[in-house]
Amino acid sequence: MTNGVGDSVIPPARLRALTSWQVSKVTTLGARLTARRMPLGARSDFAVLAALEEYGPLSQADIGRRLGLDRNDVNAIMTRLEAERFVTRRVDPTNRR
Repeated sequence: MTNGVGDSVIPPARLRALTSWQVSKVTTLGARLTARRMPLGARSDFAVLAALEEYGPLSQADIGRRLGLDRNDVNAIMTRLEAERFVTRRVDPTNRR
């Protein structure tokens, strides 16, 4: 890392020694690299498809709970995935939704 003048900026050793600090840095780097290759909408679509693949049919509420997404966002994602024929929605016979 640099301070913009060309000098290397190294965080304090006590900070660098913390596993939580190192994980935070790796997470930030991973998020940046992913964002360059996959826009946010595509990441959300992928997460929903991955959940459906792993857990089978789920209600939109269950998808939201498992992924930490707002139910309105899940609805928009499902609508987009259905339009692109990646998913098919069915009425749940037990609650008619």
